[in-house]
Amino acid sequence: MENNLTSCSDCKTIELQECKKYNTFISKMIGYMLNSDRAACIGRIRETGYHDFSIEMADSKRQTIKRK
Repeated sequence: MENNLTSCSDCKTIELQECKKYNTFISKMIGYMLNSDRAACIGRIRETGYHDFSIEMADSKRQTIKRK
C-alpha cells in the first residue's frame, strides 16, 4: 500500500525471497494452510495479468496454484 501497488505481482524493485513483507510468518502460514504456491501465483499474475489469472482460476475451479 505504501508503494501504491495492488499486490506483490506489481513490485519490480525486489526479489520475492528477499522481501520482508512477502516472507512474514503469517503469510507463510497462510500459504502452508492453503497449500498455495504463492510465488507461482505471483509469477502467473505477472505473465497474464489479474483479469486473465482470475479467469484461469475460475475456469479450473481453483483459488490458487497448489504447491508441488
